Amino acid sequence: GFLVTNDIPQAHQFFRADHEMVFYRDGSHLKEVVRYYLDRDKERGEMADLAYQRARTQHTLEGRLGMLLEVAEGRG
Repeated sequence: GFLVTNDIPQAHQFFRADHEMVFYRDGSHLKEVVRYYLDRDKERGEMADLAYQRARTQHTLEGRLGMLLEVAEGRG
């Protein structure tokens, strides 16, 4: 589905802002973002599809375990 979430710097390394996921800065910005995307079904759907494809191909259990091992071994 379409995801709007608070702006966490770490999330930007996993998903492209305003392309696969929307990040908001504060409550006022969240309202602005929600109003904007409520009327844009096609854009929301395209972003949701892109995020889903990235998650399916790049954010797998196998990939996450590999990242954890790299960090644990001091390579990440």
